[in-house]
Order: sequence, then C-alpha cells, then structure tokens
Amino acid sequence: QLTRTWNYIRGGVVHVISVYHDPLTGVRSAMLNHEEIPGSLGNSSMFMENSGHRILFSIRGVSGYIEIKKVGWFGFDYECIVGGEKLVELTQKISQSQGEEVYDIKIAEHRSGSDGYSEDMITWYLIETTRLADGYTNTVHRRFKDFVNLNSDIRQHFKGHHLLSSLPSLPERKSKMMTDHNDPAFLTERETQLQTYLTSLIRVPHVSDLTSTKAFLGLMEKVRETSLVFTTQTIGITLIPCDSPGTPAVIGFIQNPDSCMGLLAGDIVSKINGNATGSLTFNGVVRMLKHLPRPIVVHFVQALACPESDRSFRDKDAKQTPWKGDVLSSSETATFDDEADEARPVEHLPSFSADNSDTVGFVESSTPVQKQPAAVTGDQSSTYTSFRDTPSPRPNTSPSGGENEYVSFS
Repeated sequence: QLTRTWNYIRGGVVHVISVYHDPLTGVRSAMLNHEEIPGSLGNSSMFMENSGHRILFSIRGVSGYIEIKKVGWFGFDYECIVGGEKLVELTQKISQSQGEEVYDIKIAEHRSGSDGYSEDMITWYLIETTRLADGYTNTVHRRFKDFVNLNSDIRQHFKGHHLLSSLPSLPERKSKMMTDHNDPAFLTERETQLQTYLTSLIRVPHVSDLTSTKAFLGLMEKVRETSLVFTTQTIGITLIPCDSPGTPAVIGFIQNPDSCMGLLAGDIVSKINGNATGSLTFNGVVRMLKHLPRPIVVHFVQALACPESDRSFRDKDAKQTPWKGDVLSSSETATFDDEADEARPVEHLPSFSADNSDTVGFVESSTPVQKQPAAVTGDQSSTYTSFRDTPSPRPNTSPSGGENEYVSFS
C-alpha cells in the first residue's frame, strides 16, 4: 500500500488530505484531517477505465477532489485539486527540514512490566524529544510495535519516491521461541538499535514533516501526547466524565503535581497500558486505573484549540467545544459500579483511593468546571491557544447536594 498526502491552507488552518492505495488489489480510501472521506472506500485497479477515478470532498465550502489515473500498464498517478488549484504532494516539495535538524530524539530508558491482562511481559521505551526551534521537550512511552507501525507508515509515504532507499532499516523482529525478550542484554541491545534507527530516520528529508512522525513523538500541531508510569496505587489525579465521543474521562484537577509532571487539568486519558480508552465508559476507565497491577503506563492527550482565525471553536456559546458544557450537571456524571461499565445518572459519585479495598466513600463538590485559556504546549505556532476544562478553586462545602461529582485518585 502507498500513501500520498497534500496540505491545503485556508484561513490559517492546515488541512491534511491523504489517499491510501494498494496498486495490486486496487483497494483505496482517503482521509481529510485524519477522518475518512465518505464514499472514498472503493477500488481503483489496473483494469479501471483510462479516465480514472475521482474522490470528492469539501473543505469549508470549497470543493476538491483526489484523482487516480493509470500510467502505463501497472503505474498510477495521483493528483489533488482544491478550489481549482492543483496541490503539490508533500514529498515533492522542498522539505521544510532540508539541511537542518528539527528534533533531538533520545531513548531515555526502557521498562518492562505486565500488561495487566496476562502473564506476558511488555517493554516500553521512553522517547524524549526536544523540538530545536523552541527548545520544547516532550516524553512519551512507545512499544516496539509502535516503531513497526511508524516504519510501515513512513515507507508507505515514500513508496515510488527516490528517497525510499535512504530510509534506515528497523531492527529485525526476533521470535520469542528463539530469543528471551526479557533478557536484560537483549533489551539493552534493542534500545541501542532503536536509538540508531530514530537518529538516522529523522535526518531523512521530509520525515520530520510527516504526520506519522509527529504523532509518534507526541508533538502534533493541535495535539500533544505524553505518558507517565505510576508505580503506586495512589496516582494523585481527579477524573471527571466527559460526554464527547471516544473521550470517557479527563483530568478534573491534579492533587499531587510531583507525581504528575507535565499534566494539566483537561488532559484526556487516552490509553492505559497501551489499550485505548475510547471504547470504554467513564466507569471502565476508573476500574482499569483502580485494579490493574502496578506499575501502569498511562497516556494522556492534550488537545489544542483552533487558530485565532477560527473564533467559533473558542466561542463560549459555540456548538463545537472540546467537550460539552462549561458546567457538568449531576445528570452528566456517572457511578462507579463493580458489576458493569455502563454509566448512569446519580446524585452522588463514589470516591476511592485506587487501592485494593472494596470500601468506597462519597464526596461532593459544588465546583463548576469552567473553560479557561492555558499556555500553548506542544505546538509549532504561537497562533494556537489551548482551552481545557479546568475547575475553579474548590470551596469548602458541606455534603448537601453539590452540583458536580469527581472520582479522586488521591
């Protein structure tokens, strides 16, 4: 499969258009801003008509299309037209990073532990990335399979490009039947090999500009991803439910900043021990954090709002917000239920210390969650402002029907 990507800039916003195509089977699909374009899934094989196929889309009222045409017997040509303008494919441009280093990437350590679901051990590599343009540093944990996915994505982008041969080879996978993957010597050698791979990879023109690379490093234009290892039952954060699709829980406030370095109120709990939380309920996230054996690796996503030119995203009364409502009412909260992960409205929400005790207590708060601007983090442009749901200072309240409830992991 190969990938072709174009960027279209309108109103200061960069829109990413991608097509994915398997020249052998003809299966194709396309994405706009990382979401599938409706109707794009189809087949464009070597037997299609000479006129080619078009995938239609629209960007803020501007019509566009991706055109796939045959070239010779087995070749294909890809073009993207938006508003009558032919866009230049990303790898055909002069790389923004040509001749200069963009990132300093180091594998700070590796750590092995249980995945919490079986007796298998998994190894995490802590990737520490410094963006040289502004000195911003981000850390995120990745497994070897994440390196494999990165390598595959990048090779898809460079398929048919003269720079494909310049890409370094990923350290080979070794069978667990032949090699002990928990052997310290093996893990140290693999860490060294992966460091060499990343160092060589990031020096290839265009690689640092690719979405796949930025996502792997946790430094997307509008999203920052970071992760922490928690070794104790107490993790020092308070979660609140969120009704945005695929976002069951966000940080309400941080009670122990020393153990939660880099986290901010409003950050999304995205993965626990490498398992995505998007399909879980709020209670499902709570259960995992409470009961999985330590240490656990938790990934957090910090969403940055739209540019200043797109006022609707930042408007308090706009329909599109990071998560619905500036104040969470009691009808929007959920219980912690040991028998089911299904959320249901309650008047009180149990709080617990994330230990192995079955005892739960009740806490209440009349703290409204207010939307407040915060500092720009993990973005390449100063035109972005981060908006997160952060609680107001918590007043002393008596347990008499508070408006909001929180699950506390203090």
